[in-house]
Amino acid sequence: MASRLHRIVRATLAVAAVATMLAVPIAAQSGGDGRLFAGTYNGSLFVIDETDLTVRTEIKLPLGIPMGMTPSPDGSRLYVKSPDLEKFDVVDVENEEVVDSFTLQDGNTHIKVWGQVIEPGNKRALFITKAKIVHRDRFEIGPPKLQRVDLESHEVIEEIPWPDDVEREFAQIIYSPDGKHVFFMAEDLIVFDADTFEEVDRWELSRALDEGMGEFNFGFPSGVFPSSGRHQEPGTYTSLFHLKDPVQNRMMMGVATVNLNERDVDFYMLGPSRPISFAIAPDQKKAYGVYHEVGNYQMWTFDLEGRRVESKREFAGRPRMSIMASSNNELVYIYAAGNTIDVYTADEFAPVRTVTYDADMFGFIMVPPAS
Repeated sequence: MASRLHRIVRATLAVAAVATMLAVPIAAQSGGDGRLFAGTYNGSLFVIDETDLTVRTEIKLPLGIPMGMTPSPDGSRLYVKSPDLEKFDVVDVENEEVVDSFTLQDGNTHIKVWGQVIEPGNKRALFITKAKIVHRDRFEIGPPKLQRVDLESHEVIEEIPWPDDVEREFAQIIYSPDGKHVFFMAEDLIVFDADTFEEVDRWELSRALDEGMGEFNFGFPSGVFPSSGRHQEPGTYTSLFHLKDPVQNRMMMGVATVNLNERDVDFYMLGPSRPISFAIAPDQKKAYGVYHEVGNYQMWTFDLEGRRVESKREFAGRPRMSIMASSNNELVYIYAAGNTIDVYTADEFAPVRTVTYDADMFGFIMVPPAS
């Protein structure tokens, strides 16, 4: 009896030892030579060296706590916006410092900037704005406007008529790689001359898929850095899309690559729609996503060459998560909702380590190493 008990105890201890070994993160490794710009709730940007994930620079922001970061088309500037949507700090990416600050406020007229896109050359920008006029006894809210702003004088150059005379509080606007055209995402994709803002073309993007497949709703990744999925040629965008199967009356999910320059869509379906993020790896051969469901968090690997979901692995997630691939394709970073970055290997999603910082962070933009 005692001998049997000893065997059971030894077997139990052996299983526990194996479980402990599997739970220990593998040796730390580098994700590459890029830099992560992270907005923090202490009123600064952390510039994190990807080699060891340490903070190399802390950029104090005159506007205080940042709300979002918009990169310029050439990647040389970050336009950081305040939570009240009224102030901007301009950060020089190479020198890691604030080089300008501005607001469109004029006396008691506060201008809220709901959306912005920077024109190539960093001279001008298109802003979607709303005026809030502060009176002694009330606030007066103006209509949404589409305005072109001079980024050097910080003044509104002109007000642009809304496409199709439809006011919008939000809109996605993309400049062509050469800066000559503006792509305005409405029910259709409208192409404007970037100087005159006269319509020169229109593409019925919602009907770009095969006939009978339903309406094509595609969210274009914005920005020029990996956090926005921009590892591709200018004018080309790859992301997940969702549509309703008109035959089965169910939501489906697929991957589409939209070429704005050629007015072309290449796509394939994956299966039923799922709440999942999407981040392309720098080599563009794979993409990664996080499946969000309380009690069932999964990491997905998409094989973009094989046009399929390669793997799904459960892991201990958190209520809010974003995912980003490292600049050398070897790691993935899980972040958002806290002061940590969870690091995993890209091939097997094995835990590498968790890095803790001195402030809660809300978002990242990766600047890859210079080619």
